[in-house]
Amino acid sequence: MEKRHLPHLACMFLLAAASLLTTAPLMGQNTCCRQAKSLHLGDLTQGKYTASGTEHSRERVVMHDVLAVPTYGASLKFILPKGIAAAILHGAEAKEMTQETAWMKNGDTVTLPKESNYYRVCFARSNGKGPITVQEVRKACLEGKLDIIVTNHKDELSVIGRNYDCEKYVKAMMIDTKSARSLGLHTYPTILHGSDPHGDFERTWNLYEYAEYLGANMVCLTGDHAANHAQNGARYIEECDSLHNIKTFVCTGNHDVNYQTQNAEIYQQYIKYFKEKYGYSCNRADDPQGTPYYMYDDTLTHLRMIAINLYDGGHPEGKGVRCNVYSTQMLWFCQVLAQTPAGYGVIVMMHAPESMVESRNGSSGLFKHRTFGYWKTHPGMSGTPFADIVDAFIGRTTVTTEYVNTDHNGKESKISIKADFSRVAQGAEFIAYLCGHEHEDAVGYLEGAKHKQLMLDVTCTCAVYGPSSYSYLANLCDMPRGPQGSVQDAFNLYVIDRANKCVRIGRIGSNFSIEKLAPRQCMVIRYADSEAPIDLGIGKLVSEK
Repeated sequence: MEKRHLPHLACMFLLAAASLLTTAPLMGQNTCCRQAKSLHLGDLTQGKYTASGTEHSRERVVMHDVLAVPTYGASLKFILPKGIAAAILHGAEAKEMTQETAWMKNGDTVTLPKESNYYRVCFARSNGKGPITVQEVRKACLEGKLDIIVTNHKDELSVIGRNYDCEKYVKAMMIDTKSARSLGLHTYPTILHGSDPHGDFERTWNLYEYAEYLGANMVCLTGDHAANHAQNGARYIEECDSLHNIKTFVCTGNHDVNYQTQNAEIYQQYIKYFKEKYGYSCNRADDPQGTPYYMYDDTLTHLRMIAINLYDGGHPEGKGVRCNVYSTQMLWFCQVLAQTPAGYGVIVMMHAPESMVESRNGSSGLFKHRTFGYWKTHPGMSGTPFADIVDAFIGRTTVTTEYVNTDHNGKESKISIKADFSRVAQGAEFIAYLCGHEHEDAVGYLEGAKHKQLMLDVTCTCAVYGPSSYSYLANLCDMPRGPQGSVQDAFNLYVIDRANKCVRIGRIGSNFSIEKLAPRQCMVIRYADSEAPIDLGIGKLVSEK
């Protein structure tokens, strides 16, 4: 049986390890993804671990983020140097990992309990004498003395085989895309959309595999690439991109910028590789080195891709999920919208939706919405500036508005927007926002907007649970995309049908249904203001109600 390694944990510690041992090679860094897939563990912290008021007595080194495992009930084999022991903290909730496996020594194997949803790896001295240090664990990783192997990762079915049941829907959605492509038309661009992988190499790799298999035009990843505080959490996405023949577009999420305090640093960590490879157009008037927000005109699909960074200036000292979007980026956004070429459709990628989805015009009930509502995307910002600007773009009008942004220190700054969209080129149109952050499937129109503004929010690409015995988890995703409620593949396919002004949406991985949930693998929703029926002409897909 094939064994999957977590490449010496050096890939998992990434830049955090490199910051201490800058001259040491990161073992496993150049390992081919097809042969050894990393389960990214994120950063490490030192000290006693406390959860739900219970303090674990042994001083240890603990991974910061939860462990994203590739299979339900995985068995892990520990390769450990003399003097270091390891254990798995686990529990039903991320904040309640109060249970702990036995301490493992070199060669021991542990099977993760199926009743737990969340896991963390921790390390301590095997003799229990004195605290272990982060530096000691990292050194063992870099020397190849510390490793974890998944011993029961059965992969008889690839991402293609697992999704055989929903392939008929996907093929129906894409039936006219290949013919259009052969004629040099750009009527049916295809996008594979994933979000919030949080360092989950396995499922991100699956997304790329499926995108390449389908012959999609591009992969879009809308942030939270890092496993919480991992400082260069995009490295594994760069590796996926480099080994697949498909164009990648990314934007930053709140977890990605926890350590970066300047836009230049965020750009270096998350955008530079893709900018240099694909030619993203960053705002050099703002920063000559490049910005973590950019624009790209795809001449094949006639799409103008605009990636927004909702976290201008990063998160000073990693404090909170405070959105900071200042005038420079807003005015740049107005400019690139106003200059959209004739006949191009606009896709705006931003990590979190600016406002919640409302129930008008058929959007209610298409995908279930979380009962406890949306997180406020701009907790310190008055109004909805992006939606206001897009409204003016769609209506070919002007917008003159002032907003107030309050940063994490309570400091207020004014955002003055003045833009004229009356001369936008003929045929330029807004199609949709691509978002994540909410950890749910949500499709519909932004609340309060004058015109239809379609928002496509995809659930976590990483290990998220659907309906189960846990009420909070049951609300995150209306249909689990795998057996036992565990997500194996969770990303969406979009066919942008510009002939009918709609988006065809396929939910990859949704070939399982439990707890009396009706299967809804695909749907169609209009992105333009017209209320006319959608004439698909490709067989009767599920349409607007």
